[in-house]
Amino acid sequence: MTTFGQVDKTSTLYKTIKEKDSLLFNLGFNNCDIKQFENLVSENFEFYHDQSGITNSKTEFITGIKNGLCQLPYKPKRELAENKMEVYPLEKNGILYGAIQTGIHNFYAIEDDKSEYLTSIAKFTHVWILENGNFKLSKGLSYDHRDFEKPFNQELLFTDKNETEIWLKQKHIPALGIGFVKDGKIEQISVFGELQTNKLAPINTIWNVASMTKPITAIVALKL
Repeated sequence: MTTFGQVDKTSTLYKTIKEKDSLLFNLGFNNCDIKQFENLVSENFEFYHDQSGITNSKTEFITGIKNGLCQLPYKPKRELAENKMEVYPLEKNGILYGAIQTGIHNFYAIEDDKSEYLTSIAKFTHVWILENGNFKLSKGLSYDHRDFEKPFNQELLFTDKNETEIWLKQKHIPALGIGFVKDGKIEQISVFGELQTNKLAPINTIWNVASMTKPITAIVALKL
């Protein structure tokens, strides 16, 4: 009885699949190089994504990249999580006809100012089939996505409108008013967010105010 497991990382098959992965993502995905997808994806391609559904053809897949990935307001980047890739041979009667590749994607966004941040992490499974002696990506699955919010500049929080609006959306806070009081006099008032959709909170918004006396007194008492 013959059993198969993942191939060693030093094997020819592992190195070949990793090279294909690099062409597909490091050149294709990261640089919006459509030729890489045209060369590496099988005509019988199918793609299953746990958030965007099923893609039933190579043409539909490449069109989605052109109209989606390549039109993003930032430059996307995918990195293969180190030491997470595994490759399993597919054989029939002892003859290799393909390989299964599994691993973890790390996706990043690169802004115009070259700042970079993590947007999501996902697991993937790829089925590579030998077609006329060349490995082609026949099936793709991308799943278990974990999305990350765009980071904000904490130094600008509550002073810069754009950064504060990002923070409010992440925390699901519709609007916020901040007053700075010095020597019993209001020095500054700042208002951020919306009272209703497309209706900014005005400077004279009436807010619910929570008394901080009790929690502060409780904390002081606990520290005695």
